[in-house]
Amino acid sequence: MDPTTVIAPLRMRLGGDYNLLGADELQQNLNPSELQAQINARSNRWLWKAEAAWDAVQMRYNAFLNDYDFEFQKSLLEKMGIPEVTRLLLFSLVGLGIAVFVIILSLTLRRRAHRVDPLLKVWRDFCKKLERAGVEREANEGPLDFAERASKRYPLAAQSISEVAQAFAELRYGPVFEKEKLKALRQSVRRLSIKASS
Repeated sequence: MDPTTVIAPLRMRLGGDYNLLGADELQQNLNPSELQAQINARSNRWLWKAEAAWDAVQMRYNAFLNDYDFEFQKSLLEKMGIPEVTRLLLFSLVGLGIAVFVIILSLTLRRRAHRVDPLLKVWRDFCKKLERAGVEREANEGPLDFAERASKRYPLAAQSISEVAQAFAELRYGPVFEKEKLKALRQSVRRLSIKASS
């Protein structure tokens, strides 16, 4: 079967530009040269050319991926100065690359995991101080409830305990974190003195 009998002659004459025509332009019964003039006069012709260029880039990339087999890899490594490439060497290089990546990733994640939030460190110091004085924080107890319970046990230090808990709650759950307030909280915890006789 002759493909030209199935394809519209106008499509054959205009080539890819046929795709730029709208239905209203096709219904005007213009001849091919008039339609081509309309297409050329459009301001978005540059956009169509950019799309065509991008499509060409994608086609080259797809062709590269299709050709990326063992022989291509072997020739690439030979160009880099690594002769006598075997599948075993290639798999070893890939395995080595993956191992290096995993090691770097694990070191990065481990470093992040060991970072301690400075605010939580101050709070834990405060809790340890109270624990040494005999008031242990319950796992489900919030900072204000813990401070209230500790204040009942040590009424002479109640104001200091309450201020520390309030400052912690503001910094931890408030809308703004201020470093100056963290420094003040750290100093308050250091100065806090809880005596068993209180």
